[in-house]
Amino acid sequence: LAQGKGQEAETLLASMTGAAEAATAEKLRPLAGLLAEPRENGQEKAATAVDDLFDAAVRLLRQGELEAAMDALLEVIQRDKRFRQDTPRKALLALFEILGDSDPLTRAYRARLATVLF
Repeated sequence: LAQGKGQEAETLLASMTGAAEAATAEKLRPLAGLLAEPRENGQEKAATAVDDLFDAAVRLLRQGELEAAMDALLEVIQRDKRFRQDTPRKALLALFEILGDSDPLTRAYRARLATVLF
C-alpha cells in the first residue's frame, strides 16, 4: 500500500487468515480498494465539488503525497461525513495503521480527524 500498489495489496490482504492479520487486513482494505480502482480514462462525468476533491485525494495518494492527500480527505469528511459509505475516514484510518501511532503525521491528522468528526 505504501508503494501505491492497490491491486497487489488487495490480493495479499485477502490471503491473511490469522485473527490478528485479519483484523489488520480489514483496516487496510478501504485504502487498498481506493488504490486499486482504475484511473480515470478521460471520460467526462457529472461530479460534485466533493467528488472532485475526493478524486484529487486519491490521485495524491497514488503519487505518494500523503500529507496533501490527508488534507484533501479531511476536507471531504468536513463537507460530507458519510461520503461514499465513509470511505475517506476509513482511508485515513488505514493510513494511520500503515504509518504507526508514533508517526508525526498520524498524531497530527488523528487529532484533526477527531476535531472534524466531533
